[in-house]
Amino acid sequence: MVLQDNGWWHMKFFSIRKKIEFSLVALVLVVFIIMGLQTYWFTKNELETRYLNEMNEIMDAANYLLEDIISDSSNAINVVEAQFKDSFLSKDGLSAGKIDEQLKVIKLGVVEATTLYFGTEKGDFYLEPKRFVEEGYDPRLRDWYLLAKKNPSVIEWTQPYVDMGTESLVISGSKYISIGSFSGVIGIDVLLENIETTINNINIGDSGEIMLVNGSDTIIVGKEFPLVSMKVGELAPGLADLADGDRLDDGTYTYFKRNIEDSTNYFLGRVLNSEIQKSASKLLNYSLILGLVVIVLAIVIAGRIAGHLTKPIFQLAETMKTTVNGDYRVRCEVSNNDEVGLLVDGFNEMIGNIHEKNEEMTALYEELYASEEALKEQYDELFFNREMIKESEALYKQIFDASKEGLWILNKDVTMEFVTKDWYRQFEIDLESSTLNEWKLLIHPEDKELVDETVGAHILNNTEQYMCEFRVLNRSGEYRWVQGVGKASFDEEGNWIRIVGSHVDITKRKESAQHIKNLAYRDALTGLGNRVTLHEVLTSEFDSGSEGAIFYIDIDNFKYINDTYGHTLGDVVLIELADRLRSLAVNDLQIARISGDEFVVVLKGITERRALIDQVKELLRVITEQVVIEDRILKVSASIGITIYPSDAKDLTSLLRNADLAMYSAKERTDRDFIFYDETIKSEMLERIHMENYLKSALDYDEIFVVFQPIVSVPDQTIVGFESLIRWRHPEIGLISPVQFIPIAEKTGLINTIGLYVLESSIKQIKKINSGSEVKRHISVNISVVQLLNNQFVEKVVNLLKTYDLPAQELTLEVTESLALEHDSQIIEKLVTLRELGIGISLDDFGSGYSSINNLLNLPITTLKVDRNLVQKTNGQHVNALVEAVVSYCHQTGIYVVAEGVEDSMQLNAMIKLGCDNIQGYYYSKPIEISDIQRTLENWPHEPIA
Repeated sequence: MVLQDNGWWHMKFFSIRKKIEFSLVALVLVVFIIMGLQTYWFTKNELETRYLNEMNEIMDAANYLLEDIISDSSNAINVVEAQFKDSFLSKDGLSAGKIDEQLKVIKLGVVEATTLYFGTEKGDFYLEPKRFVEEGYDPRLRDWYLLAKKNPSVIEWTQPYVDMGTESLVISGSKYISIGSFSGVIGIDVLLENIETTINNINIGDSGEIMLVNGSDTIIVGKEFPLVSMKVGELAPGLADLADGDRLDDGTYTYFKRNIEDSTNYFLGRVLNSEIQKSASKLLNYSLILGLVVIVLAIVIAGRIAGHLTKPIFQLAETMKTTVNGDYRVRCEVSNNDEVGLLVDGFNEMIGNIHEKNEEMTALYEELYASEEALKEQYDELFFNREMIKESEALYKQIFDASKEGLWILNKDVTMEFVTKDWYRQFEIDLESSTLNEWKLLIHPEDKELVDETVGAHILNNTEQYMCEFRVLNRSGEYRWVQGVGKASFDEEGNWIRIVGSHVDITKRKESAQHIKNLAYRDALTGLGNRVTLHEVLTSEFDSGSEGAIFYIDIDNFKYINDTYGHTLGDVVLIELADRLRSLAVNDLQIARISGDEFVVVLKGITERRALIDQVKELLRVITEQVVIEDRILKVSASIGITIYPSDAKDLTSLLRNADLAMYSAKERTDRDFIFYDETIKSEMLERIHMENYLKSALDYDEIFVVFQPIVSVPDQTIVGFESLIRWRHPEIGLISPVQFIPIAEKTGLINTIGLYVLESSIKQIKKINSGSEVKRHISVNISVVQLLNNQFVEKVVNLLKTYDLPAQELTLEVTESLALEHDSQIIEKLVTLRELGIGISLDDFGSGYSSINNLLNLPITTLKVDRNLVQKTNGQHVNALVEAVVSYCHQTGIYVVAEGVEDSMQLNAMIKLGCDNIQGYYYSKPIEISDIQRTLENWPHEPIA
C-alpha cells in the first residue's frame, strides 16, 4: 500500500483526536438534550394537571347547581302529590279544573321548570303551561310514565337532553302516585340553563373549554354550537373509551374526562396543545441558550484531552510511513503503560512476522495449481446435470399429456402446436400439422367474431393476456363450451412472436350458471316466471311506452285446501293451475306466480274492454274446471283484478297496487269474479283507511263503549245474564255499526286492544251487579278468532278474573264459527284450557253461514246460540226440524241452547216449543247502557217491547 499525501491529511482531519473531541462534545449535547426534553415534558405535564384541576373546580360547581335544581324539582313533585291527596280526600274531590289549578300554582314556584304535567291511569293528560298536544296522545304509553310506574313512590330522573321544543338543556323527573282509586304519574321538565351558562362562560386556560356529555357519548352542552349533538368519537378516535380522570392527546387537543357521581353523564374538557406547548417552549428556549454555552466549554476541554491522548498515536503513524517501502527493521520508540502502548508493541511484533507471512504466500500459489484439477471434476458434474434436465423435460411432457387442459402454441406463421394431444382428440383436427384457420372452422359461428377480436387485441399488445369463452364442435356433433387463455411473446420492435396458452372445457360451469339464472327468474314450483321476471317485463313495457293490461289472480280459499289436505296436495293444485294458465299463453300473454296463491297475467297490446273480458272469462273457465287428484275432486275458484296501462297507472308500483285493490274488491263481492280497476275502488280503500285511522284513536277518546242485552230464562222468565255488545260513536260520523269496524279491527290487530277493553268492562260490570244480589248472573263476551291466536290471551283473561275477583263460572266467552276455529289446533287447545278453568264457552251465530257438526263434537262448548236468521225462519218445516235436532243433541250432551234475535211472540213460542233454554232479543229488551242496568233489574219482569 502506498500512502498519498492527500489521503494522509484526509486521515489526519478525521483522526482519533478529532473523533475524541467530537465524542465528548456529542456526549455533552445528548445529556443536555435529554435534560431539556425532560424539562419540557415535566412542564407540559404540570400545565395539563393545572388545567385538569381547573376543570374539576368548574365541574364541582356545575354538580352543585344540578343537585339544587333536582332537589327543588323533587320538592315540587312531592308538593303536587300532597295537594292531590288533600283535594282527593276533601268534600269536593279532585276535579280536572282542580288539577290544572294546582299544577299552575306549583309551576310558578319552580323557576327552572319548563313544564309540569300529570297523566292518569285512565289516559287523561294535564299540562302546565298549556301547549299543543298531538291527537291520540296517551301518557300511559310514554317512557316517563312507564319508568315511574315501574318504581312506584320513587322520583325517577332522566339523563339531561336537549328539548326539541325549546332547544334548551333539560332534565325530566317523574313519580307514580296512587291515592285510593285515583292514580297516575306526575312529571316535570327542568331547565339546566345555569349549568349550561356555567359551562359556556368559563375557560380552561386561554383556549380550553368544557363540554357536558350524556350516557350515549353525545355532547349536549358545549361552547361551540357545532359540537352539540356530536358523538365524542367524532372529535377524536378512542375518546368514547377514555376512563374517568384520564387524558387523551389527538395531536391538536389534550382531552380530560371527569365522571358525574351517580350518573352516566360526564364532563369532557379540552385544551389546545399549542397553548400547552407555548408555555413549555419558553423554558425549552432558555435551556437551549444554556446548552450552547456548555457546548463551547465542552469543545475547549475536549481539545486538550484529545491532544494528550493522540500524541503517541501520531508517533506510531510516522513509523508506519517508513515501513511502506519495505523496511521492516524500523521500530516505534514509544513507551506508554496504556492501550496505546499495547498498540505499539503489537505493531513492532507484526513487522517481525511479515517475512514469515511471505513464505506462507508461496505455499498458497502451489495450492491454487491443485485447485485446477478440482475445477475439471466440477465440469464433468455439470455435464451429468444437463442429461438430468433432458429427462425432466420428457417427464413434464408426459404430465402435459395427462393434463385435463388443452395446452397449445400459436406461432407467427399461424401454425398451431397441440402440446396435450389427448385432450384435442375429441375434435376433428390434425394434431400433427394444423393451422389457426382449421381450429376456427370448429368454433360456433356466433362466437367467431368475439374470438377474432380478443386475439387481435392481444397480439397488438393492448391486453395483458388473451382470454375468451366460446363454443367448439366436437366429434359427436355437440358444441362444448371452452375457455381459451393465452400469453403472447413480443420481439424488441413490439411484434408478436408466438402465443402460448390453454383450453379448458367449461360446459358444466355454463350449464350451472344457466340453471342459477333460471332459479332467479323462474318459480321453482310451477316453472312460471317469478316476481323478478314480472318486474322486468312490465318495466320494459313502461320504458318503451307500450300499452296493455294485467290480470291479478288470487285463488279463493287456497289456505283451506292447504289446511285441510296438506301443503303437498296444495302444491299439486298450484302446478295444475299453472299448466292450465300456460296452455293459454301466446307471445303477447305472459304469466308469473308472485306469491303462494297469486298469479299475474300480462296482456301486451290489449286494452279494449270487450277483448279483456273475453280473455278473463277464458282464464276463469280453465281455472274453475274440477281438479282431480287421486280420489279427490276439488272445486277451485278465483278472484281477478284488472288494470290497464298506462291509463290506470304511470309506473309499475302503482299498476300492481291498483290491480291488487281491484282483486280484493272482487274477492269481497260475491256476485263478481273479476273487477276492472277504477277510482271508486281506490276511494273505497281510502275510506277503509280513514276508518282504520279513526278506530286507532277511538279508545283514547272514549268513543268505544259497551251495551248489555239481557238473556232471559225460559222456565221462570228471569234475567240469568247479559251479553255485552260493543258500540262506536264517532263525533263526526255518528254511530258506526260493529259490522263495519270489527273486520277492520281484526285485520289490523286492533281487535286485541278493543276486545280486552270490552272484556274488562264486562267483567267489572257483572261483578258490580252480582255484588249486590243473591242471584249470580253471568256475562257473555264476544271474542274474535284473532284474539284467540294471541299467545297471551288466556293469561290476560285469568288476570282480569283475579283483578276483579270474579268467579270463572260467571264469565262466558262467545266465539263465532269459522274455518280457523275448526282446524286451528292452538285455538282449540286454548278453548279447552279456558273451559278447564271454569269459564263457559258459547258457540255464537250457529246457522248464520259456515256451520260444521265438527264444532259441536270437538269444541268444549257449554252454550250454543241459534242465529237470528234461523229464528226468523221458524215458519219453515225444514228449519224447525234442523233446530229441533240440534237442540235435542245439545240437551243430551249438557249444552245450553240460547235463541237470539227473538223479536215477536210467534218466534218466542216457536223457540220455546223447540226446547231452547234461554231467549235473547228485542222481544224482551234491546241492548241497554250501563246506567240502565240496575233499573231494568229492579223493574223486571215487565211487558216485552215487541
